[in-house]
Amino acid sequence: MRKIFLMMLLVSSGVILGQNNNYVTFEAEIANAEGPFLISTQDKLVKKIVKNNDGVYKDTLKVADGSYKFFDGKNYISIILKSNYNLKLKMDSNDVYKTIVFSGTGSDINNFSTQSLIDSKKNDLRVIYNYSEANFKKKIEELRQSEYERLDKYILDPTLNSNMKKAADIKYTKITASYMKKVEMATNSNNERALKNAELSKMNGENSPGFKYVNYDGSKTKLESFKGKYVYIDVWATWCGPCMREIPFLQKVEEKYHDKNIVFVSISIDKEEDFNKWMKVVKEKNLGGVQLFADDDWNSTFVKSFGVTSIPRFILIDPKGKIVKAVANRPSSPKLMEELDALLNQ
Repeated sequence: MRKIFLMMLLVSSGVILGQNNNYVTFEAEIANAEGPFLISTQDKLVKKIVKNNDGVYKDTLKVADGSYKFFDGKNYISIILKSNYNLKLKMDSNDVYKTIVFSGTGSDINNFSTQSLIDSKKNDLRVIYNYSEANFKKKIEELRQSEYERLDKYILDPTLNSNMKKAADIKYTKITASYMKKVEMATNSNNERALKNAELSKMNGENSPGFKYVNYDGSKTKLESFKGKYVYIDVWATWCGPCMREIPFLQKVEEKYHDKNIVFVSISIDKEEDFNKWMKVVKEKNLGGVQLFADDDWNSTFVKSFGVTSIPRFILIDPKGKIVKAVANRPSSPKLMEELDALLNQ
């Protein structure tokens, strides 16, 4: 199936009522549909409907009030059926979101649900949660007002309209509370990181701890081997998504400074059993610089000496082996090149 189309089930708004077993007339005119029309609950098939001679799916169903779904051969679509509904549906199976429309008795709540889902797909909360606080609150208020407008357009019963607006208020209040919790956690995390970085910055100017790790070429490489050059170190692992996202930026930095007095060293803290995986990634990604494999992943002495508890982590050491920055800028940060330009052009 190429699409899944699920409408919001507004249980909290009192939309799904009672358990009457009265008849519902349902009619669907669907362009580009494939196969029979299947109506089902969450766990069982209720009815299989075949097109009539006019090319329309039509039947009378004896069902309890509630939410159902139908499958037209391409899409799953949720609908709300209630006693004595005479519900009609028209759409193009190849473009559900732009063409679906309900008419007849029961069309109000189904059109509302459809439009609510379409609106929610345009405004992915995962994206909105990354907004600044001011922009987030502005967007939430826009969504609330948009829902009010849909309710006024489709839900004409005053009591139901009022109850659903209250439900919308509760929903957006919960979304806002969730966002504020996320902001609080991020703030606390940033504060903790700032405190840790401030503590680590006390290492700046001191002699750097050394290392002697396996090189991709099979030799052993020491930090002392790079005396006389700046050393930019990337502590990473093949399983680390943020680490992998930094690689293209690191390659650009390496390219820019390839003839300067600096060497780029990547230290993998993959587990020993993933050594071959590391070798494969280095080859497939065509990783440049000096590629090393730490001797005891997170517990490697050099790694622990720099208080590495999250990756990627970047470290900058000067030609005399002293720490310039225990927590250096990432390759994706424009500040890194500014800093390197200042150091290498002295």
